[in-house]
Amino acid sequence: VRLDLATHRSAPLPQIIDHLHRVSDNLESQCLFYMMGERKGFAPAVALKQHWEGRGVEFSGLRLIDGSGLARAGMIRPLDLARINHLARRGVHGERFRQSLSVYLDGAVRSKLGAMSGVKTDVGFLTTSDGRELTYCLMANGLDTAVNFWPLREKLLRAVR
Repeated sequence: VRLDLATHRSAPLPQIIDHLHRVSDNLESQCLFYMMGERKGFAPAVALKQHWEGRGVEFSGLRLIDGSGLARAGMIRPLDLARINHLARRGVHGERFRQSLSVYLDGAVRSKLGAMSGVKTDVGFLTTSDGRELTYCLMANGLDTAVNFWPLREKLLRAVR
């Protein structure tokens, strides 16, 4: 038997996504992960996998453990993450999604960065000098502490631009 004791309305989803992209709130990410599963009636990982497979993403080696990306056992290929972002960008709320991302390289890059000890990720969109928009995903795992990923990332993105 379910008994609702109280109801609390959250901010609209676009505002939640804006905040999430701006501050990388892992608790917020985890809550959204659980809510997606609840809404579909499946475990969150199953709901997300089915959603993106239904849009053509063919995962290989995907292991969704949590919604924040903090679980060391979680795995997704850079190609799959790039495909998800490409599809999100091309979807009905694509421009809204793009606008929620952080801006880099004088406005040529909109992306979401992720970092933990020895792990760095950057997924987003690069506008080339001739105006084309490219979707990309850069991932590094097991980085030595002497390696500074971010200047290398910037150098690569400038070269592609």
